[in-house]
Amino acid sequence: MNGLLRRVAPGDEIVVLDLSCLGSGARDVLSTLQKCRKEMIAVRCVEFGNVDLAGRPKPQAVKMLKAVVRLEAETRSARSSTSLKLAQESGRPTGRPGSLSPQDREDVIDLLAKGVSISEIARRLETSRQTIMRIRESTVASGPAEPGDI
Repeated sequence: MNGLLRRVAPGDEIVVLDLSCLGSGARDVLSTLQKCRKEMIAVRCVEFGNVDLAGRPKPQAVKMLKAVVRLEAETRSARSSTSLKLAQESGRPTGRPGSLSPQDREDVIDLLAKGVSISEIARRLETSRQTIMRIRESTVASGPAEPGDI
């Protein structure tokens, strides 16, 4: 569709048999119609009759398409939230895995305790300064070590 949009000029008209010719999904179709509307290119769909889908005011079909796109986004978000919650409840790890092994994390804590700079630790372990700072913050947040812990 992008190739076609590069070849048409304002004032031209695109005629398609059905909406699927304008994109692979509701979001794509709506995006194409918005581009055509912005470029003042008429879009007529045989499936909907003699209506300019990119014209002004917005045809009812475009309003319905916007509602479908919103519904799809809300449904996708709800499905994602539900699957994340189920994964957490079942004890499966979620999110991105840590960049350092548990042993490396212990090394970071030891080096910080010895006063080695964050930048130097990051260089030694080939990771980011932000990773080292997160480890430092997680040890501070868990509280000071008890005398028996050392």
